[in-house]
Amino acid sequence: MYLINNWPEEYKELGFRELENVERIKNELIELVDTLDNKTIDSLFLLTSGDTPSYIRDQAIRSIEKHSDQRVRSIAKLVEHNIFLEGFEDPFRKCYDRIYQRRRVSSTWKKKKREILGKKEKCEICGSRENLEVHHKRGLSHESLRDLVVLCRKCHKELHTLAERLRWNPYKLKPELLELFEKLERKGILEHIENSTNDEYEYYYILAYYLLKEKAKKK
Repeated sequence: MYLINNWPEEYKELGFRELENVERIKNELIELVDTLDNKTIDSLFLLTSGDTPSYIRDQAIRSIEKHSDQRVRSIAKLVEHNIFLEGFEDPFRKCYDRIYQRRRVSSTWKKKKREILGKKEKCEICGSRENLEVHHKRGLSHESLRDLVVLCRKCHKELHTLAERLRWNPYKLKPELLELFEKLERKGILEHIENSTNDEYEYYYILAYYLLKEKAKKK
């Protein structure tokens, strides 16, 4: 991936204006993404993030290629051809964060959260009934019961931290968690998780959930 200071002619035709200044390019992208739905933002964020696995990026490209806005489709083209802007993911990360914050205070989400907490009245890991929060397994655009988990604040934070560690190297866990990881492997739970999802992010969050459940059982 490398920095483009002047858009080649073919990319101007795809809907981007020629811009000399990278910050102005980013601002134009922010204006664009502000008009997009959550699912598209999810895909663009995965598409432009440098640490997204290739098979997930391919899924995101396929999703974006169907979008009605030519400029959105052209982003997939740039990524496909390894032509990228340095820091290109920043507008999508910022927009994703803004959408997330907006979503958290929206009346729609408050209603959805009350509905979920009414059905699941305690943390699904440790059983606490205090400081309950709702965790998205697969991002903002997935809000079915299957994709939402009720956790206490402590377990929610621990799950996010553990999932990120697992993504980098599951075999560098603390001895207690490594023992539980190997136990899940022996019981066939790792294979079950692999068969239930083709999304790497979801896989590690589900795995972190199972590990924390096993850890809670030992207390």
